[in-house]
Amino acid sequence: MTILDIIYDVNYLKEAINFPNENVVAGYPYYTIFNRRLSMERIMYGWHNHSVNMLWYMMVFRPDTPEVVNRIKETELEWNQELEVRALRFLFWLAVKLQYKLCVPLNNSVSTIDHIDKCSEVFKKKERGILQLSLYGDEVVNHEIHRASINTIPYFFVGATAMILLVFFAVLRYKQVISFNIYGTMFLTFWTVLCPLMAALMSLAIFTLYGIPINCMMLITPFLVLGVGVDNSFLMMHDWFQSKEIDGSGRLSVVLISAGPSVTLTSLTNIAAFLIGSALSPPDVRSFCLCSALALTFHWIFQFCVFAPALLRFHCCKYKLPAAVGQTQHFRAYSPAFISYSWFLRKRFVRLLAISVLLIYWSVSIYSAIQMQENFSPRKTFDTESFLAKSLDRYERVFADHEMIYVIAKELPKDVKSLYQVEATIHSLEYLCDNFTTWMEDYEAEYRPTGNNIQEYFSELRTFVDSNPDLLRRVMFDVKDDESMVVKKVSFDICVQGTGKWRDRAMMVKNLRSRMPDGYSIYVYDSAVFDLILSTRRAMTKSVLTTLACLILLCVLFIPAVHATSVAVISVISIAIGVIGGLGAWGADLDVIVMVNVVMAIGLTVDFTAHVSYRCFSGDPNESRVEKVAHGIEMIAFPTALAALTTLLCALPLYFYRVYMYVFFAKTIILSALLGYLHAVFVIPLLVSLF
Repeated sequence: MTILDIIYDVNYLKEAINFPNENVVAGYPYYTIFNRRLSMERIMYGWHNHSVNMLWYMMVFRPDTPEVVNRIKETELEWNQELEVRALRFLFWLAVKLQYKLCVPLNNSVSTIDHIDKCSEVFKKKERGILQLSLYGDEVVNHEIHRASINTIPYFFVGATAMILLVFFAVLRYKQVISFNIYGTMFLTFWTVLCPLMAALMSLAIFTLYGIPINCMMLITPFLVLGVGVDNSFLMMHDWFQSKEIDGSGRLSVVLISAGPSVTLTSLTNIAAFLIGSALSPPDVRSFCLCSALALTFHWIFQFCVFAPALLRFHCCKYKLPAAVGQTQHFRAYSPAFISYSWFLRKRFVRLLAISVLLIYWSVSIYSAIQMQENFSPRKTFDTESFLAKSLDRYERVFADHEMIYVIAKELPKDVKSLYQVEATIHSLEYLCDNFTTWMEDYEAEYRPTGNNIQEYFSELRTFVDSNPDLLRRVMFDVKDDESMVVKKVSFDICVQGTGKWRDRAMMVKNLRSRMPDGYSIYVYDSAVFDLILSTRRAMTKSVLTTLACLILLCVLFIPAVHATSVAVISVISIAIGVIGGLGAWGADLDVIVMVNVVMAIGLTVDFTAHVSYRCFSGDPNESRVEKVAHGIEMIAFPTALAALTTLLCALPLYFYRVYMYVFFAKTIILSALLGYLHAVFVIPLLVSLF
């Protein structure tokens, strides 16, 4: 009778459970069947007083064809859906039972709150006492992520609707040009919205044409480009309706000369930010970044080739225009409010107060950013109230009890002394399970080998493997003609405890890797997630610096003054520091989601900084510094406010969604819009007045 016959014979299992004897003994850490020991350390968790809290089974498949792989994935989803339905039915049944049988009846002497608290307490106790099944696998996680992305559509639809309404009412501001023509307002609103949507849809179509799968995150692209793309439209509209040129082609030329460089700068910076994000992100996030970069490229083209010609419909003048460009340029009448504001920024006490506030703002933001901890969990990508999220709670409780780490020796130790050094290193680990021994130590305790030759040390290994069949997966050996065994490679498990959280496990793996001798490597199923956690700080620093370098290069190319470039770069760095620090204070971890959001935010904030910097340092060289600042603020204050509001409205509904990834996307947009606008109308004019 083989060990497999014993395992698959249900009678032996029943005997072990109901009639323990010397032949079949169910225990921990070994399950003994006819003097053969099977390790239970990867199966039983929470062992205490001969009872187990949790059982963990891992199913491994070796499919031969892609059809088998697809069938395995389908089966995984079917199992998960069945478990989810069963869990919902059980919770409903238990709730009804507790309400009518187990809870104290509500009477005048018991308050409603006390009654609910008592029922909740009893409910939790009963729920913990019932067998609960859950399934965790890659396909289940992918399905939940896809479901979470689909569920964002209503939120984006609400935001997009609010944004379109804002665009409509913003266009009505130019009613003196449109002459209260509702069709003209709708026409301009239509083209303002159509260009970004058309760009996003073309990007998705190209990805589909080339056979690249459209993942869940790429569905965000149309709404993202819509929220960002209308910013340039507002700027061009404002320049168009404020232009002094009567002729349509002349007015369009003035608009393109005035707004073209800053629009191009912001578009290219956004594209560069997403390209950098794609180079440093996981595959799904990489596809989203590339799709967004392509969509923003199309929108940049449509902005000049589609939206700008649409403005020609409104070139007719139905109000008294000021003098044409070039006739009274040196006597331009600036708004008194903006002139007064420009003078206000030049006051000594205002500068000192503003610089003090900026220093405090930078210090607090940097401190908050430094305090952010590297962390990531799959639950950040799907609904926190989903069945899978609750399954992950059990997943973490499993590893909080203990976790088995697979250690692989690349080569067989050269002698027994080297093997002893490895064992000493293992026992020096402060997170090693109590009373844990490796199979080599069990082998030594049973056979007491002597000498320093490693092959002689393992001379009885064949007999030991016969009584411990699990070692067939841990030892690589050859059998000679005389039936002696030659060991070629070995591997073993070590047991660690107290590291249930994902970050704690990642830090433990990092520490373990650093302490293992050369020639040994470790494997954990979640190593990919751990590496993502451990590399985030370095990757984020690299991505932010690379994005800023691209920004500096683009600013040098498109902004005609060194002072303007310096002001724009300082402002972007200031906003980026504020966004990172704000996210840290708002509860964000340092993870790949925040990294992509920050890189995106740097690209978005250029919309606020480049326009005003360009306006403040361009124009008539004979204008005074006060006039330049007043002119810059007057030209960008209203369109920038509209840009911030539209971006906010598009993303704000996601703040109320129950998925970390989308909530912090909304938080990033909120911080970028608020800080960007404050820098555009206050910080940048202040810095310009200082130079």
